[in-house]
Amino acid sequence: MTKKAAPKPAAGSPSVMLHHRTRAQLMAAAVSSVSLWIHVLWKFPRKVPGKKRQYTILNWEIDLGDGQLLTDAGFEDLLDSSRRFIWSLYKDRRNGKNLMPESFYTAFLGLKRLLPWMIENNYASFDELTVESADEFVADLIEEAAEAEADLLHDRALNKDDFIRALRVWVHLHQQGPALIVAGINIFTEMPFNGRSTYDLATELAEDTALRIPPLPDEVAMPILAAAIRIVSFASADVIRLQEAVFDTRAKIDEQGRSNHTRIIRERALFAKFEFSILPGEATPWHSPIDEGITVKRVDGPPVVDLKPANTFRNMVATVRDACVAVIQGLVGVRINEVCSFEGGLNEDTGLPTCVEKDRSVDGLEDLYYVRGILTKGRAAPEPARWLLGSRPVSGELARLETLPLPVIALATLERLYRPWRELGQVNELIVNFTTASRGVPVTAAAIGSPSSETLLAGLKNFVLNHVDLTKLPDNNWRGENLSMYRDSFGAIIRTHQWRKTFAHYALLTRSNLLQAVSQHFKHLSLAMTEQGYLIDDPFLRGMLGEAAIEASVDFFYHASFGEPLAGKLGDVIEEHREELIELRDGKPREAAKRQIRKFVTLHDMRIFHMSEGRCGIRINPLGARCHQLAGTSSWANREPNYATREPSVCLGCKCFGIDRDTAPFWQDRWERNSKIYRDAEKRGQAAEYRVAARRAEQAEKVIKRLTAIQN
Repeated sequence: MTKKAAPKPAAGSPSVMLHHRTRAQLMAAAVSSVSLWIHVLWKFPRKVPGKKRQYTILNWEIDLGDGQLLTDAGFEDLLDSSRRFIWSLYKDRRNGKNLMPESFYTAFLGLKRLLPWMIENNYASFDELTVESADEFVADLIEEAAEAEADLLHDRALNKDDFIRALRVWVHLHQQGPALIVAGINIFTEMPFNGRSTYDLATELAEDTALRIPPLPDEVAMPILAAAIRIVSFASADVIRLQEAVFDTRAKIDEQGRSNHTRIIRERALFAKFEFSILPGEATPWHSPIDEGITVKRVDGPPVVDLKPANTFRNMVATVRDACVAVIQGLVGVRINEVCSFEGGLNEDTGLPTCVEKDRSVDGLEDLYYVRGILTKGRAAPEPARWLLGSRPVSGELARLETLPLPVIALATLERLYRPWRELGQVNELIVNFTTASRGVPVTAAAIGSPSSETLLAGLKNFVLNHVDLTKLPDNNWRGENLSMYRDSFGAIIRTHQWRKTFAHYALLTRSNLLQAVSQHFKHLSLAMTEQGYLIDDPFLRGMLGEAAIEASVDFFYHASFGEPLAGKLGDVIEEHREELIELRDGKPREAAKRQIRKFVTLHDMRIFHMSEGRCGIRINPLGARCHQLAGTSSWANREPNYATREPSVCLGCKCFGIDRDTAPFWQDRWERNSKIYRDAEKRGQAAEYRVAARRAEQAEKVIKRLTAIQN
């Protein structure tokens, strides 16, 4: 029996109020110039220059779970209501302008999450939904997200956009109630979620579930970074050299007016004769000749042997990109969407990418490198921001180009790698995306697009699969972290956000007093976000940070009660309160006295910040903090130093600062190091350029003498 084809839409524009028509009237109704109401696929032509996809497509074969589809018999009413709802957003929206196909597609994605939930919870139609149902939906969504975050083997974690789409469909339903009642669809009349903004609620849910993402174990992070650094530091030069040759060949072909076929032949010849370098410490070239079949492992399928040189070249470009991104995320801790926001271009004055800025440290001895991008998380609107990449001495042997911080080298590599592609596509992002299918390399501007988080995540997974061996990992490490899931998946479960937590854990395990600095570096609005979001799954680290800070403060005040010498203006403040401290511990055993002092510290929030160079009592005198005075951020509400301006020379003149005998090693090292820098500069006849080092050495010498005096 021949299946009868669905009728083709008549020419002309579709009618507006289709959602008010009867089902019989809709049998031949057109929703676009190419699709009918009854078609499984609704196709809406798009006229967007440079985009590959020509249609916005809604596929009504929505998976409802248990092998059921929305188009199956038994779901006719729900399918009809869903189509009427989406169409009403297109032609009869009751709150704001009608949505274009590209916009109501996001509502369709929200519907694809809602409908399976309805079936699972025995809701047969929109009429049965209530605001209480919406609350149930949120609870189940939280549970789903929590399971996805806790189990890295889950296919995909939910991000804020997923939450927004899932929640907003409920709001759309509520708002479209008056438009749908004509068709006999009764929608709840109260605002769901108690009237809360879906954006705010989605942000809250996304932040809550993000807390469950673990950092990468050292046994996973270190080999990935080692492989990435190898590519960035050495192999990338070959790829860029080959790429320059490709574009030179194309330029000559264009000048000669030759055909595309000629371009392909010449590029193949170029690929075949290209010789790859032998990297330092290795015996053979790091890459086999391109004219040989290259085996490429893919996360989304079995390994393939690719015989086309252009495909191999494309994979090499992607490999360099993925290595650079791994270095940037692993050593800086920025989010993947922030990496996507970096702008391309070369600063002719500095020789660095335009997104990289260089500042001089307060003491004048270090160059500080920052990357400029766009910050969106936790902000009402996107705002410019910058993150510290690293530093290096202003002069001397370590100031050579090769010693630029690795993240700076990675950004410079990306700038060179994608420079010709940016010019081809007329785009300004640092990283660009090849929008052609996974074959060949772009030859037109239409094949160049913007980077996406999804593309870079897939790239990270493919990089690990092809360049990192995790197969020898044991089931667990000494901390009890599960390594088997990384080993058995060949790294396919890794998520880009794990780099951020890995960076935080490394910094905080290296120096536990860096919590405030990490929070500021991450642009978190509160320390609580850093503590909860980055330490919640590591009781050891959480306990270490919290208890170490409190216990150090208790010890500080306990010893101060006995007159422990403390130089600096903080010492004068403590001396004024010494009688009160004596009362707290007088006549009590040591531990009992410390318990009393602990109550004093926690009750009055008198935590002292212990740093290598001294003790900061900003919580005793917030307005006296010199670092905030210099930054113009003085306030009684300040609870920690301003890490953008705080440095030892600034602290020495601060009312909140004190030094004790435990800080002597720092000042001794500071004196020796700066004295040597200045003496070496004198020998070279450059003493005038190093006056800052002389001042630092002089300061350190005075501190050492003061410490010697108070100890005697």
